Amino acid sequence: MQTMLKYFLLVFIPFVSLPLAAQTIKLKTEGSPKYPPFSALPYEQRQQVLATVEAHLNEYALAAPMFDDRQKKVTSEKVTEFQALFNPNAMMVKDYEENIQGELVTLRDYTSGVFNRLDRQGVQVKLGNATLLEIIDDQLGFWVVVVKVDKLIYNYVTEKQEVKINAGGRFLEQEFRFDVPKNDLNRARIARIARICRGKECDVAGDYARYMGLSIGSYLPFVSTSYSDFWQTTANPDNLDVKGEVSFFAGFDFLTNKLSPKASVGKNLFVTAGLHFDYKRFSSTLTGYNIPAFDTLSDVSNQVANGEKLDFLRDPSNTTVEEKLNVAFLKIPLGVGIRMMKKRKAEFLLNFKLVPAFFITNSSGSLTGYGRYDALLPEADWRFLEEGAANTADQAYIPLRVGDSLSINETPSPDFKGFSISAELSPTLYIHLSENNPNWSLLIGLDLNYNLGSFVQFDETNAYLLRYNDEYDKSLAQHYLKGMSNFSAGFRIGLHHHLTTKP
Repeated sequence: MQTMLKYFLLVFIPFVSLPLAAQTIKLKTEGSPKYPPFSALPYEQRQQVLATVEAHLNEYALAAPMFDDRQKKVTSEKVTEFQALFNPNAMMVKDYEENIQGELVTLRDYTSGVFNRLDRQGVQVKLGNATLLEIIDDQLGFWVVVVKVDKLIYNYVTEKQEVKINAGGRFLEQEFRFDVPKNDLNRARIARIARICRGKECDVAGDYARYMGLSIGSYLPFVSTSYSDFWQTTANPDNLDVKGEVSFFAGFDFLTNKLSPKASVGKNLFVTAGLHFDYKRFSSTLTGYNIPAFDTLSDVSNQVANGEKLDFLRDPSNTTVEEKLNVAFLKIPLGVGIRMMKKRKAEFLLNFKLVPAFFITNSSGSLTGYGRYDALLPEADWRFLEEGAANTADQAYIPLRVGDSLSINETPSPDFKGFSISAELSPTLYIHLSENNPNWSLLIGLDLNYNLGSFVQFDETNAYLLRYNDEYDKSLAQHYLKGMSNFSAGFRIGLHHHLTTKP
């Protein structure tokens, strides 16, 4: 059937196009058109302006199909001839589409659509009545001539990019605006072609749109912390710095405006849902950390030298460690989006979401660094790390677990809340990779997320960590903080399947 239609079009179109091109347009001035006063535009010059516009309309009628009868196709030469009738920044309605919207496109967009989608037919159009509405005195040095033009268009492109024939022609009323330079009344250029609406006939309900697909992203959390009372009274809070590291996520998203009423115009309200795997990374740096010397009497089981228990004062100081913490979450972003821009090749949405997050795996990470651990015997006025006080290589001193720079190498295991929630603002641009329906769209987005609470359980403890180089429990953050929130900014990119349907 499609093959027969193609042969029909190849035979039918040349016979149609020739009579269409042979038309002659007369500009009517009946009724009550608005003119500038004769003091600005004398009668003779007015007639010259109208004659120029009428001649230009006839040139448009010949060039509008952009179809080369000899080559039987739309050619770049014919497109160039058509474009020469317009101002470079002219805007016009896409009247060759099945569902004509009120949106105006650039001259280049219009001709590209004809060249790519009607390449074997061109725009089969016939101009009818052309009626003068107004001549406007433009302060930029032009007479702007406004003309109502009746059109019949005999072919059109469907949403599925199929070319259809309307044997009787689709009737359109359009407003043409011509710029005629005041210093050259024999020259005119078309500045605008728009659709004229009667009542609500142009209130075209927007299409339903659906996006679905995968995306990946990276973001940086900016952390705000509050320290435990114990830490603030026993240490310098500046010695502990908690910050976010570059983190990553990947997931699936779905957006639709299908819930909008059929009667609503634009249908710019979307609902969105998704499922993301989030890999969040934090680091805590502890520098120059000193612990008051303490008696090891309660720890004598670990302090044996030469087979005898030894009670001494332990003096940890200058402890410097970095704790890295990696946490995996499953996130379910839910929210609404507002379409701020809709163009032929792109759409821009502003999405507002609440993002529940569920802790799904054990954390991973490391604690690495070093510390200075000394031993003191006040009664003997003896300090292990004092120069000449002891032979540090002596095996007898190993149970004291002291040294000038003992290595610290541990694994954090904090307690996590099973659930947290955040608020997110996501400006998102969809760039359509083709004009087909459906098509694929490139997603480029910015994610601004504020976590409303901490995902770490905090301990209100009065105990020191790292009194020994292996005395470590859970994590620095859990032990020495009582609150943590984070704001993150990230970049997201993805590929989404885009489908539009009529209400």
